[in-house]
Formats: sequence, structure tokens, C-alpha cells
Amino acid sequence: MKSHYETVGRGYLTKNKFKKKDNEPFFKGKATVNNKEVNIAGWIKQKDGGQIISLSFDVETKPESAPQQNNGGALEDLFSDNVKGNPKKLPFE
Repeated sequence: MKSHYETVGRGYLTKNKFKKKDNEPFFKGKATVNNKEVNIAGWIKQKDGGQIISLSFDVETKPESAPQQNNGGALEDLFSDNVKGNPKKLPFE
């Protein structure tokens, strides 16, 4: 049975019930992007007089299928060519 985040382009966030320190995320979750599992963390912050949720993304790597890299570039692999560490040019640059 597929879990609720295994559909490509979908994910979830839940309240972080293990939060003990102020710098730990309020929310944690997972998503699937480009057939890779991504851990998501979210913090509630104040910006421009209102609340926002600031997000962080971390690609899970599995030892048996992870590429050998010295720069720990799993997230770069997801969003770039990663040709000698040179990311793709962003479309708005």
C-alpha cells in the first residue's frame, strides 16, 4: 500500500510533536519530487506584519543508490545539472 506522499509532486506537513528547542521546526513532512523522497521542515515566522511558514527541503539519499559525491550535493542533484557543482541557471536570472 502506498503511503500518502508517494505520488510524485505531492507531500504532507504535520505538527512536529518532538519539538523541544526554539530553533527546531514547527512542522515536518515528506514529499516526492522528481522521483526522489524529500524531507520538509517548516518554521512559523513573522514577516511584513504577518505570519509565514518558512520551508527547508532535504533530499533523502539511500546508501545503495546514492551517487558518490564529496560535496553532499543530493539537493543539488534534484534541482541542477550538478556538472562539477555548477547548478543550472535559474529561469529568472
